[in-house]
Amino acid sequence: MTGRPNIDALKALIETAERKVGDAQDELALAAANLARVVGPLATAHRLAELAVEFDDLAQAEAD
Repeated sequence: MTGRPNIDALKALIETAERKVGDAQDELALAAANLARVVGPLATAHRLAELAVEFDDLAQAEAD
């Protein structure tokens, strides 16, 4: 052994790390897309409920 690093072994480690990072990025992207599908409609429903309360308050103020 000459003390030089095993280039093939290092390449294999880098490729494994790149694959794991890529897999994790794919999983995070999927989770973010799923979260957006859930949160988007919930946020819309919440805003509609807020508007309904505001309109009801305005109607009550007009009636008084």
